[in-house]
Amino acid sequence: MVVTQVSVVSFLVILLTISDCCFASKKTIKAYGGDQTPSGIMLRKGDRFTISAFGTWRMGGFIGSCSVAGFSPGQHTNYNITNAANHGELICRVGGGRWQPVGVSATIVADDSGELFFSPNDTERGNNGGSVSVTIEYSGQENARRQRGANTSIVKEVLASAKGGTSSIQIQRGDRVKITASGRWTLGSVIGSCGPDGMSNELAQEYNAFNGHLHGKLAVKVAGDDGWYVIGSSGQFTADKTGHLMWMANDTEANNNSGNLTLKVVITRSGEREKPAGNIKTIQVPANTYAYTSPIRVAKGQTVTIDAAGSWRMGNFIGGCDADGMSGYTSYNRLAGRKHGILIAKVRGDDGWYAIGSNGSFRAESSGPLVFAPNDNEPGNNSGSLSVTVKID
Repeated sequence: MVVTQVSVVSFLVILLTISDCCFASKKTIKAYGGDQTPSGIMLRKGDRFTISAFGTWRMGGFIGSCSVAGFSPGQHTNYNITNAANHGELICRVGGGRWQPVGVSATIVADDSGELFFSPNDTERGNNGGSVSVTIEYSGQENARRQRGANTSIVKEVLASAKGGTSSIQIQRGDRVKITASGRWTLGSVIGSCGPDGMSNELAQEYNAFNGHLHGKLAVKVAGDDGWYVIGSSGQFTADKTGHLMWMANDTEANNNSGNLTLKVVITRSGEREKPAGNIKTIQVPANTYAYTSPIRVAKGQTVTIDAAGSWRMGNFIGGCDADGMSGYTSYNRLAGRKHGILIAKVRGDDGWYAIGSNGSFRAESSGPLVFAPNDNEPGNNSGSLSVTVKID
């Protein structure tokens, strides 16, 4: 394929390809930043296509030009067609379906039947400039039947401030989210800078939001969820809620931080979701926490089954133990009648703790996030962590 060279400022070149080996049709069109552009391609619900895009176009007479990924999150949002995408970002829809973000690339399953349309994410397109060269390859309904249950992959990039923030990236419940982070940010005016994995600085540990993790380490979550995932330079999770992606540094006093990390976010979304046989997640529970609030939520009446592996250390002199705890030192216990250092758990807000050890279960008496801790009323000088697997039925 040959693409004629065009002006960088005025034109946006978009290549749409299908990762599938079988294509029904191929068509090249021009789309315009100043209006919705009909492609002339009719699709049926369930048809699958992949879009990759690059270049720049101009939004309005004064706002300026942006790449296909749009402006930075939070800018010019009053003019957005959809808050699932940045302002000026490339979006598309089929028929009367919802506008879907494309950004750098996206694989999409049509959520309605009708014609394929393209647009910049801008409600005031009349004073925009530039045209778009679009090559479209798309599969038909028969191929979509073979692809039933195929995943939609959405790739986004976001500049994450060291002060923390909320992106324009919309996550849906059940999405599998993988994030890789690069760059450096500066923590305060004295402590220094670090990458997404944080820094080892004893003086800074008292400012940690998440005990058991390095100061400044990257944490993410979906807005509305209670727990954070402390991921550092790479991590993934399955979303429990629908909302925008949020981030923060492991720092309780982030207002004087500066700098940014670049986050690459890959969202894998199932075209046809199946209810899982059981909700199973594995997390790390640090030993030096009085009450570690996990990102795992339970509903009243659900059965929580927990398995724990590994070892952690109680204090500077007492020594290490596994999740079943150790004999002696009961004067330091917070849960009487149980071994010192044994893993304990509860639903946040409940008064009583359950002694779990290496394996245990309980029935949730209320709804909320799960909380974990060692059976130790002075955990501040503990170290290490346990790998805890939770199944909810």
